[in-house]
Amino acid sequence: MITTFLVFLAAGPMGRWFDTVAAQYGDNGHMDWDWGDGSWIVMIIVMSAIWILPVTLIVWGMRTFGGGSGGSGHSRNPGDIARERLARGEINHEEFERIMAALRS
Repeated sequence: MITTFLVFLAAGPMGRWFDTVAAQYGDNGHMDWDWGDGSWIVMIIVMSAIWILPVTLIVWGMRTFGGGSGGSGHSRNPGDIARERLARGEINHEEFERIMAALRS
């Protein structure tokens, strides 16, 4: 269905629009801009904003709302880490008590 719609646009309204633009601006269909007036600087600034702003917002959103255990995420309490290690079986109860005693002192 999408392909049919795109073919319709290319053969129908968009095709007629392109033919009009091509006839107006020559065979290549591009406007003949004078880039010597410094308008290229404006184009670079606008295109940078168009690309940099959304990418910055996406990265900020992922870092802020992404959760996970990223490097600058929420810091965890050493006691909680020891409890997690005990629960996973990485350390036994004696090691856990030794760690907790060391943290209390």
